[in-house]
Amino acid sequence: MIGRRAGILGSLLAGVASAQDARRPEVVVLTPSQQQFDIDAFRDELRALGRVDGVSIALELWSADGDLSRLPALASDAAARRVAVIVAVNTPGSAAAIAATRSVPIVMVAVGDPVGLGFVASLARPGGNVTGISNLSVELSTKRLQLLHEAVPAAKRIAVVFNPDDPIHAGQRDAVEQAARALGIATEAVPIRLPDEAEPALTQAARRGAGAFIQLAGQAFTATPAIAAAALRLKLPAMLTNRRSMVIGGLLSYWSDDRDEPRRVAGYVDRILRGDPPGDLPVDLPTRFVFVVNMRTAAAIGATIPAGVLARADEVIE
Repeated sequence: MIGRRAGILGSLLAGVASAQDARRPEVVVLTPSQQQFDIDAFRDELRALGRVDGVSIALELWSADGDLSRLPALASDAAARRVAVIVAVNTPGSAAAIAATRSVPIVMVAVGDPVGLGFVASLARPGGNVTGISNLSVELSTKRLQLLHEAVPAAKRIAVVFNPDDPIHAGQRDAVEQAARALGIATEAVPIRLPDEAEPALTQAARRGAGAFIQLAGQAFTATPAIAAAALRLKLPAMLTNRRSMVIGGLLSYWSDDRDEPRRVAGYVDRILRGDPPGDLPVDLPTRFVFVVNMRTAAAIGATIPAGVLARADEVIE
């Protein structure tokens, strides 16, 4: 009898949990690394929309901790659980989620070329189960190289840092190399997958004459602290990817203003949970770009930033 009562009680508790889950849709953030998504800001933005984590939704961060090979399994697990929404960060995260499911709604974050990669049919009408935010990484690459050249015109050889496992690097490399040829600058490809590869890779690039480097957007971001530290030791001017990476030792960054990203992502999730098909929601594009110059780094590496470049900066770190 006791066993039967325990079984009945277990069934009742399971029923309560199922009812709670039905009222509390699961939102999984799938990201290559924790540093690439501000989960706290996202949670706050959802709260502002009336979706409170632990009360009206269940929000989880699933990180591959910098190992891109883990993303497919994480995406498959989220799809198998049939969560309400997958927020897929960056191109590898989005690629893994899209490969795992054609039914669970997916909100891409910071994907460089979603149409070219086949993630969506078009920006205006994505179609299918995918929408989200593009960061225009390919289009921004040329501008980033031009600013680096203006800041350190004596550098006639530029190292191009990227993660070779990230599919978005190819378009950026093509754009950078084409722009470099027009400026009379030589380029050198420097693949970096892991943080401990940064120091030896950049040391070799400097020995071969690289006078500065540009870090392409994407998964080289996971090694950014090591890349920035190596740049400081080698006194190499660096164009990094965004302001977050600047405070740890970059000289320059030019990127879309990602401080509004959590609000935009929360808006997509809210609309999907209200019943809007993701394929009907246009892909969002950045409208504001931020150029940051770190004068502390300039002093540390002995770089003199031309007055004209400083005058164009949106922010100067002193």
